Amino acid sequence: MFLTNGETWLRQRRIIDPAFEGGRLRESFSAMSAAADAAVERMPEGKGIEIEEIASHVAADVIFRTLFSIPIEDDLARSVFYAFRDFQRSQPILNLAAFVPMPRWAPSFLPRQAKRKARLIRSLITRLVENRQSEIDAGVAPDDLATKIMTTRDPQTGALFSKDEMVDQVAIFFIAGHETSASALGWALYLLAEYPEWQSQLR
Repeated sequence: MFLTNGETWLRQRRIIDPAFEGGRLRESFSAMSAAADAAVERMPEGKGIEIEEIASHVAADVIFRTLFSIPIEDDLARSVFYAFRDFQRSQPILNLAAFVPMPRWAPSFLPRQAKRKARLIRSLITRLVENRQSEIDAGVAPDDLATKIMTTRDPQTGALFSKDEMVDQVAIFFIAGHETSASALGWALYLLAEYPEWQSQLR
């Protein structure tokens, strides 16, 4: 979605867009609310907390619940989250290779640990997609974003996403949706803690 152009991008948009039309947010909101409730239950009372860590956790929980109808406590979801967190920590602050188109044979300048984590993340996401495909085939898949995307055919060609394409999309959802959401949530909660009068007005 974010890393393609031209006809490939248009085809991906035609398949993905229906999952995010109008009423879909209403259907996803209960999953978001459940993630928020779970985050509140996990928060320790009566002492300072590391809000960035909590915000990161709840943002990932929302992604897993809305995409795959599983909480972050699920073994596979938790494995993806921790592998992704380790991957982020192993990345260089600035990777010029990410901004400059280079041939495949050129070095990526990524640390070996980051490459290992990237392969692990992709294998874990592949398992999530394969599990969901099995549920779709058996007629027992929940009606969530992953099912909607994986069962939507391109209106022009009738084709579905391939497994690899769906793995790519899930990875992009996580990369694009996690850090920005976690950062915004962390700052919002920090500011609310700094200004109790805002909390009172929101209540």
